[in-house]
Amino acid sequence: MDDRSNMENVWRQYHALGGNGDMNDEFTEYQSTVTAATCTTSGTDIYKCKHCNATKQVTVAAKGHKEVTDAAVEATCTKTGLTAGSHCSVCTDVLVAQQVVPAKGHKEVTDAAVEATCTETGLTAGSHCSVCKDVLVAQQVVPAKGHKEVTDAAVEATCTETGLTAGSHCSACGTVTKAKKVVPAKGHSPAAAVKENEKAAKIGVAGSYDEVVYCKDCGAEISRKTVTVPAVPEEKKEEDVKNAETATDKAEITAAAATVDAFDAFCNELVWKIRNAAQNGTVEADAGNFPGLKQNVFGALNDRPDVSLKLKTRDGEITIPAGAGLLSKVSRGVVTWAEIRGLV
Repeated sequence: MDDRSNMENVWRQYHALGGNGDMNDEFTEYQSTVTAATCTTSGTDIYKCKHCNATKQVTVAAKGHKEVTDAAVEATCTKTGLTAGSHCSVCTDVLVAQQVVPAKGHKEVTDAAVEATCTETGLTAGSHCSVCKDVLVAQQVVPAKGHKEVTDAAVEATCTETGLTAGSHCSACGTVTKAKKVVPAKGHSPAAAVKENEKAAKIGVAGSYDEVVYCKDCGAEISRKTVTVPAVPEEKKEEDVKNAETATDKAEITAAAATVDAFDAFCNELVWKIRNAAQNGTVEADAGNFPGLKQNVFGALNDRPDVSLKLKTRDGEITIPAGAGLLSKVSRGVVTWAEIRGLV
């Protein structure tokens, strides 16, 4: 007899004894599990009657999945990612499969080159990823260039202006690599006083001249004063002429020489012409029988070192070249032609 028939017989006996109720209501005592229910399949449990030992099998419904989310994994520049998915926390079955997301790849940006200077290193151009900051092309150090030194020439000090010692600087960045130092002005060096603008004293008429001191280095006028020459007494005229001849060179001066006044006028005129000559010009004159030149002419040439003087003398032509600088070499009031030839 099967379980069902046996259970029905038991149930009839239960009612015969006065029992009342549904047969299924009496099988409430769990006894064992035949097949456990899973997430997707039903199971079977055995229950016993609470009044007797009769049993019956009861079907247990499938439990269903307990779904949990599998979080998405964001792809990076170099690694793949995953989409969001889910699985059952009980049986671990995958409910929504995660899909692979490709790596994004780097977003390359340029790292600009930095030019090296004279004193600081530079960098070559490079690149990096703007997202993950990975260096894609490394920048290399470029050595400092070093200074390109050029010489700053010395400036010679003059009588009135300061000078500078030689120095140097970098032609690329302008940095001074060797500083110039100030050289003090030299100050004027007085030469022997010379006479200019001479007006010979005459009988009854006083004469005069300017006593001028020039710098023997630069030729600048340092001082000037006017000196008065007393008038010549009548009886002194011949003696003065004789003294004038003695003051130069008797071998160069003859009785046929021009008067003292004419010689003064000739030299003064030369001074005027020299001072008013054109730039780099030449002053020409006929000296006739004059014995030489007075010192004031050399003073004028010293003031105008760009001017040359060409003279026709009784002994032939004499040229005093520009920049000859004869003022410091003459000391007498009148310099003869022979002396001048010896100097030029």
